[in-house]
Amino acid sequence: MTLFAKDKEKDKLQPDPDQIFELVYHGWRAHVLKAAIDLDVFTAIANGSNTVERLVSAKNWARRPTRVLLDGLCPLFLSKKGGEYLLTPTSEAFLVRNRETYAGDSIRHFLSCNPWQQLVETVKTGQRKISEACSPEFSALWVQDAAMEATRISRIAESLEMWRTVGIDPDAKQSIRVLDLASGCGIKSLVLARNNRNADITCIDWAGVLEVAKRLADKWGILKQVSFQPGDITTIDYGDSEFDAVLLGQITYHLSTDQNKSVLRRIYRALKPSGLAVIHVPIADEERCKSEALSLAVVLFALYGEKGDIHTFLEYKFMLEEAGFSEVTKHSESLISARKG
Repeated sequence: MTLFAKDKEKDKLQPDPDQIFELVYHGWRAHVLKAAIDLDVFTAIANGSNTVERLVSAKNWARRPTRVLLDGLCPLFLSKKGGEYLLTPTSEAFLVRNRETYAGDSIRHFLSCNPWQQLVETVKTGQRKISEACSPEFSALWVQDAAMEATRISRIAESLEMWRTVGIDPDAKQSIRVLDLASGCGIKSLVLARNNRNADITCIDWAGVLEVAKRLADKWGILKQVSFQPGDITTIDYGDSEFDAVLLGQITYHLSTDQNKSVLRRIYRALKPSGLAVIHVPIADEERCKSEALSLAVVLFALYGEKGDIHTFLEYKFMLEEAGFSEVTKHSESLISARKG
């Protein structure tokens, strides 16, 4: 071992205040954003109240804190020119009310103190009052989440690589039918249809969320290749031996173990012989002490419900094999595939 390597090992044993400072700093920024959303600052600027004086006059706000807030937003979501505050492309798209991709309500919920206080009370008492993530009460927030996701250009390359990793070539021209469960905006599966005109995609999600997926499919010119089936994936029928592949994305950690087992059994039935189930979610390490995904489990519990969890690969493997699958393979810390036997 080199001296440098020894020093690195020593560093791991030292207290690191930056771990805390960085979390606190990012927390400040998040709550500055929440305050601006609560005040609907971005919508006001979009409507012409784009100076301190105009905002103060239109909203009857106090001048100095208004100026401080607007200046504080400039390194994040505003720019400034000659005393006028200008929206950035990001704030224009996601933070102006009534925009198609507005996500302010979703962000406010995520940053609200109520779910986090609920977490404290739940740990103390075991009781919680917040609706489950898959309940209709959350559907409007999932629509906003899907609208943001549909604009993430990086998802295109990532999704193509995901399909290649599990053995499905996005550039092949053979016919393939894919079921995308809890599809969101559908970007992960729609890339197959965009690359392969012989690919047929079925998306299942809440009706409002599917409207976002429809817009993306229309934008890409692949509407004729995509079917949209509104419903709850825990109860809806997927069909029998209809699909070559089924994608189960960022939903398993919201569901109970029994719900996941039920979903996997119905996926097995929906697949053609030798069809492929693809699970794309964060996976916990087997000892549940190293994976960053474990922090997500706390977030999920606080914000969205107590049924779900971040599962380990062996837990997924057991559920898949119990449903009848074979060749269960872990490709990465967020990707598993299994074959219908």
